[in-house]
Amino acid sequence: SVKDFTALLATKKAGDAVRVQTNRSAYVVALAANPDDDSKPYLGVFVAQATERNSSILANYGALPFTLAAWISGFFFWLYALSLGIGLFNLLPLGPIDGGRMWKTALEHFFPAEQALRYWSWTSMFFLALILLNLGIGFFR
Repeated sequence: SVKDFTALLATKKAGDAVRVQTNRSAYVVALAANPDDDSKPYLGVFVAQATERNSSILANYGALPFTLAAWISGFFFWLYALSLGIGLFNLLPLGPIDGGRMWKTALEHFFPAEQALRYWSWTSMFFLALILLNLGIGFFR
């Protein structure tokens, strides 16, 4: 936790070597003097606690409320992300979806019907090719 990290760092002084373990490797780093207070050590990293469990809830109910809250939060995040993605995809000016219909109606307002249909076809084919190209690149990468 952040409390443990700051407590451990408080026991060190500038110039001490500390071992920093990351998810990829371990490093030995010399602590510098803190720019605000020369008597304190300075590692030069920003540390923040993402979440902290309430110890009384953990003692009374166990980890279930935290697990349930994390699951519900994740569910609503993915529901939001998928809904937004589907909505934005639906606005693309492709022929069979809503964005294509709106694009065709807008073009017919500004151009003669035959010319509007030709522009609509070109833009639909362009966006379809763009989507297929992106899908194809994903398979060959």
